[in-house]
Amino acid sequence: TAGANARIVDIAGSSVGGIVGGFSAENYFGSIGPVVRGCTNNASIIVKTGPGNYRGIGGIVGDMAAYNESSAPVSEVLDCVNNGTIAAGNETNHPNYIKLGGIVGRTAGTTGATKDAANLIENCINNAPLTIDGGVEICAGGILGGADRSTYTLAGCANYGNVTVRTSVETNRVVSAAGLVGTIGEC
Repeated sequence: TAGANARIVDIAGSSVGGIVGGFSAENYFGSIGPVVRGCTNNASIIVKTGPGNYRGIGGIVGDMAAYNESSAPVSEVLDCVNNGTIAAGNETNHPNYIKLGGIVGRTAGTTGATKDAANLIENCINNAPLTIDGGVEICAGGILGGADRSTYTLAGCANYGNVTVRTSVETNRVVSAAGLVGTIGEC
């Protein structure tokens, strides 16, 4: 459990999570992939990024992936709760290429991955508001910010937090926001 008085503040980097920044199941894991289970994040996450950044930002995991060439690995986030407010960008630093989710920011996989190589997000709850200010190609979802070229399963999850994306036509090319999943495919 990440404490309520904690703040995770990031200026630069690639993935930010309340519990884990990022992980992946590669074919060398065999059929057993990484699992994040029963975790609670109460810390606020504040990401102040500038142009040219690409990242996953999540209340539990920033970036998760399942890659497969010969076996069936699965990356899993199970029975987790996010209570920490998540905010990306500010008035002068607009985030670019962001996938922000209450539980997981971004899932990824290879385009040639079999259907058995998958990302699983199950029985997770987001209770906190999510906000992105400005930016280019930004996606936000109450549970999952976005799924890039990956097979994923979302089951038994709920979002009770507001999802807010503030941007202008001049600074934005693509915006995608939803209560559960911000985008499927690249935004």
